[in-house]
Amino acid sequence: KVGDIEELIYGGVLSRNQLAQAKIKTFYQLAKGSNSYSDLYEGINLNYFLKEVVEIPGYKGTITFSDGTNEVALSLEDVLAVNNGSNTETGMNGLSPILAYAKNGAPMVKDKNAAGYQKEIALAEGTDYANTITVKNDGGPLAVLMPHTDNSVSDQALTDVKSITINLSADKYAHTKAPYDTYKDDIVTIGGEGTRLGEEGKNFAVSELEGKQTIAFTGDYSILKSGDGQTPSQIRYRGINLYSLLTSSAVGLKSNADKVVVTTTDGDSKEFTLSQIRQMRRADDLSHMKELFLSQISETESQISYHQRRLASLQAWCSLLTEGSAVLEHQDVSVKTRFLPSQAYYRFEHEPASEEEYQEACVETRYFTESKQQGHSMVDMGGAFIFYFPSFSQRLDGSVRRICLLQETYPGSSSQENTALFGGFPAVSCYHIGPLDTIADTYGRMIRWAREHNFPLQGSSLERHVLDIYSVDTPDKYVTEILLPVEEGPQDHEPEG
Repeated sequence: KVGDIEELIYGGVLSRNQLAQAKIKTFYQLAKGSNSYSDLYEGINLNYFLKEVVEIPGYKGTITFSDGTNEVALSLEDVLAVNNGSNTETGMNGLSPILAYAKNGAPMVKDKNAAGYQKEIALAEGTDYANTITVKNDGGPLAVLMPHTDNSVSDQALTDVKSITINLSADKYAHTKAPYDTYKDDIVTIGGEGTRLGEEGKNFAVSELEGKQTIAFTGDYSILKSGDGQTPSQIRYRGINLYSLLTSSAVGLKSNADKVVVTTTDGDSKEFTLSQIRQMRRADDLSHMKELFLSQISETESQISYHQRRLASLQAWCSLLTEGSAVLEHQDVSVKTRFLPSQAYYRFEHEPASEEEYQEACVETRYFTESKQQGHSMVDMGGAFIFYFPSFSQRLDGSVRRICLLQETYPGSSSQENTALFGGFPAVSCYHIGPLDTIADTYGRMIRWAREHNFPLQGSSLERHVLDIYSVDTPDKYVTEILLPVEEGPQDHEPEG
């Protein structure tokens, strides 16, 4: 049921670490005809779902998704191998296959005629910050989406998923053909107080154990034969890892278990300590462990990239508080010059339709909404909001029709959409302390200073919000750095896309 999948994510069933592996909320692209659309999907990591929830017993075979009419059949091995796919529209990478139940912030429904379908929703309706975003939450209630990869499952997708069928390839050494198939229904009983099965235990058919391909391996063992002078012989066996079987959810080995007793059909038995069982190694452990480590390396690199951007963002915000505090403490309103280095910025442009929409908080609200829609994470950017005005004369006389907001972006950003390279020129600089409705006085002092010191001004201006409504409780403590680019040859002082 769809509700059962959602319960895994929201019902407190998973631990924090499990939830971090299971839950996905990011942008995936879906092809419709000759076009491709990128939307924000939320759901469960398909590979986590198959391995940890369904606990599929094998990795080789096919997996088929069906909406009742159409089917998408894929290689199960190729699906499970995807952990670093990408979205070619947003530039995001590190994507895994997703079984999605929500789209653009709303639960998914079957089609546009279904109850609950939302073409768009209004945010902050009835306020100065009202905004409308696209939802279009059809294609559900479940959809499967594969990211762009270099294998056969790349960009595969199906909406309105009604069934998932997994067909595993049989192990060629299993008891599936005559004359060996006469043993496939033989029973092995596993139980004991050291397992969740208790003393009564549970019967496992040979065929059921042979179906657990994920823990199957082939290995060479030294066997001592009775009456042979203790000379061991090398014999190759294929089977399943006993310790992996005991610790699986099918058996549920308890933490207080300390020994394993194996009994044959004729009554003979052999006792092993649990540490002996644990220390048994698969013959192909090296390749298996290498795959595991490569997967963990990829996942860790993605996490490191995120935390590096998060650290840079936190440091940038903290530096603003330090900078603003120093300006307030020393009442630093001196005019000077400084060089603005070339830097990548996220760029948001807006033409306000009313006087209210000129308010900085309104522009910033729209900025946050649009940047998220374009695939940017909030750790992709940091530092001061910078308002760019093509003409400071228009800024001062109130005739500005276009507002451009800039914020520094960091390497590894999840999207490059609407980013601009800006800077690389000197500017006259001065801090304005107090509300923005008195900022014209500071502009006047800077323009006079530039003229007296022979700095020709290019004509544009930037207002860098060091302390504002988000960090101080009164406009008297606002700190805004004004930057007036200096004209030095044929340079372009406007952000370039």
